[in-house]
Amino acid sequence: MDTSPEIENPLDRAHNPKDRAAALLHFGIFVGLAVLLGIALLLIARKLVGNFNPDQVPGLRFLISAETAQVLATVLIPSAILAMIFRESWLRFGFGRSHRLGQLALGIFTGLIAMSVLIGLMALFGGVRGWTMSGPPGAALPHGLAYALSFSIVAISEEGLLRGYALIQLSRAISFWPAAIVTSAIFLALHLIHATESVMGLTQVGLIGLILAYSVRRTGAIWFALGCHGAWDFAETYLYGVPDSGMTAPGALSNVALSGPAWLTGGVTGPEASWLIFPVFAGMALVVRFALPRWQ
Repeated sequence: MDTSPEIENPLDRAHNPKDRAAALLHFGIFVGLAVLLGIALLLIARKLVGNFNPDQVPGLRFLISAETAQVLATVLIPSAILAMIFRESWLRFGFGRSHRLGQLALGIFTGLIAMSVLIGLMALFGGVRGWTMSGPPGAALPHGLAYALSFSIVAISEEGLLRGYALIQLSRAISFWPAAIVTSAIFLALHLIHATESVMGLTQVGLIGLILAYSVRRTGAIWFALGCHGAWDFAETYLYGVPDSGMTAPGALSNVALSGPAWLTGGVTGPEASWLIFPVFAGMALVVRFALPRWQ
């Protein structure tokens, strides 16, 4: 693999038509491999466990196993194959050059604070009728560790698929913002399997996809996106116990009871479908713009 340093941001559009065509080909191969291996994994899973309802919350052990298999099939194996074939720099896979832990930590902090601010805004406008602890914090700790692992794997799966190699190669082929729109549209489409998703919920999926893609453009790496994505889901599901795309998982640390119109609480979809998410997203975009180091 070519590990020589690159001066340009890996998401810069390639300078000549040949390189742009090659980047588009690499994007197509990566996505094609991910789709084929994902379908193969789904067929194997159906043989082993039968049909699975995407709106049914499985046990944590099964969930972690399934998510790990998904990461292998749709991210790690396609990335390894492309790396061996084309021998490209690791920068093309979104690993970045420096400040990785700092970007990851900032992403985690941003995700936790963003969901907390959203819950706080709903409480301010009368959308929270109660907040109770599920039990002693010590008893909930094992679930917390399991959920932290689970959502870390989810973040690696979705960000690695859509904001890593795929976004970088498509940006090199057609420039960044068109590539961000395409990958965010795919991200949105992946959420259509949930029967409890709403138009507003899907809108926020597309918007957060653009913000996370912008963080990759800003830094040349996916670390902030990984941390923010995982922490957002962790806070929503475990810390506050509110619906995530309509699903409420067992074993949450606390339970925030939401009450009010759908524009305020998000309805059955959950807080991410609340109209109050727009100022929260604006704040997240400002963090990306002013707190993340720009590719030097």
